[in-house]
Amino acid sequence: MLFFAVFALGLFIYLMVLVPEFPTHRIIAPNQPVIAYAKPDPTDPGLQELAQRLSERWEGQSRQELPEWLRNLSPHDTGSQQSLIALLPTEMTVIFDGQGSLQRAAAVNGGAQLRLIRFIGTTVGGWEKEYKGARYMTVRHTYAFGFYGATLLWAESEPLFQQLVDRLEKGQTSAPPMVTHLKGSYDLVAFLRPHASFWRQWGLLGLSAEIGCDVVSGDRMTMDIYCPSVPDGWLSAVRSTLEELSRKMKEEGVTLRWTIKREGEGLFIVGELSGLTQFVNRRFFR
Repeated sequence: MLFFAVFALGLFIYLMVLVPEFPTHRIIAPNQPVIAYAKPDPTDPGLQELAQRLSERWEGQSRQELPEWLRNLSPHDTGSQQSLIALLPTEMTVIFDGQGSLQRAAAVNGGAQLRLIRFIGTTVGGWEKEYKGARYMTVRHTYAFGFYGATLLWAESEPLFQQLVDRLEKGQTSAPPMVTHLKGSYDLVAFLRPHASFWRQWGLLGLSAEIGCDVVSGDRMTMDIYCPSVPDGWLSAVRSTLEELSRKMKEEGVTLRWTIKREGEGLFIVGELSGLTQFVNRRFFR
């Protein structure tokens, strides 16, 4: 009996503490059309206020009104600012992979919460497949998610999931992506490459951009965007795109304001989103 107790304790410590995380930016490959990277600071006042507002909103709802994954947590887990802050990833990278039909993928490090999911999946046999030490499962023969080490991976196809494992293993991307033209301190940065196919729908194929987003308060987020080369003939298309985006956000109960400033051949766009709590609640917790 003592042997099994010691073995179980050793397994728990190994899976919860000793299994390594991989830097999530390693999933980035050259010339990917869309990249987003975040390393949230749990002491950030804006993120703390957002968490407080969300927890207050959920406290006023019955448990049946909450999304399923939140209903499955205990009332303590959903009822405090600290609990919601603890759910933040410590590092996250999201990519759109491919040249034609883009596929989404993500790598997430998240501390004890993700390690607990991995521990449960490993001990009860929840992961049906294995690739180079990664344990994962597929959903409807398309989406794949699982763990490589203690890093959570998700992809829109099984081949792409396996590519993510290869990239983490090789570690070819040595440093997280960083903005070069924007000067602020951001909770999330993103990069849109000229060959991102979705530019075509707005007549902007060939445009590139770097984006920085900062949660300023529980209800407000700022967005700085720099496009290094925008021909004069594209300015009207850029404005039309921003106006369309503002209309769509208004349907979500969110106000989006923009200012545009020319700087040489480049373009700076400064945006402010008001109604952040409502937007996050509708988009991610419904």
